Amino acid sequence: MEGDATVGTVTITTGTTTLYFAGDSGFASVNTGAYLYYYDGSTYRAVYASDGSHISVTNKQEVSTSNYLLTLSGSPATRDNNGTAGGDISYKIASSDGVGFRNQSAATQNANNVKTATVTTADTTGTTTLSNLSNVSGIITVGMTVTSTDNSGVPVGSKVSEITNL
Repeated sequence: MEGDATVGTVTITTGTTTLYFAGDSGFASVNTGAYLYYYDGSTYRAVYASDGSHISVTNKQEVSTSNYLLTLSGSPATRDNNGTAGGDISYKIASSDGVGFRNQSAATQNANNVKTATVTTADTTGTTTLSNLSNVSGIITVGMTVTSTDNSGVPVGSKVSEITNL
């Protein structure tokens, strides 16, 4: 099934992302305030929320030996790709992603500077409301993936969860 619509207004309510990690090198020493980095295979790259802020740890809890629950300051929306501040590639954190943490915010970090971990589970909250729809065609249903043809800020991986007044 496919459906299309022109959206008049995009309203993003930033939620939080709660991640479960299997800790690696020095991960036990990661604390509140440490910044999140995604490992792309060669470099650790900053991860940003939809408001452009570099995501940091707001809470840490050990749920079992060497396995941690971290709550982050925002939901990952973009990540660095070119070494300059600010996210320039859409990004949604996923299970099995390699990540790193450091108490210093920068566009990139090398492996010697970060505490590493592997994401075992990623739970994200927050909403994106699309309103003032026009030019609706096809069928729009709950569960469909929402994509954008412009830079409206719709987070990657967004899905229709509710339809009202369509």
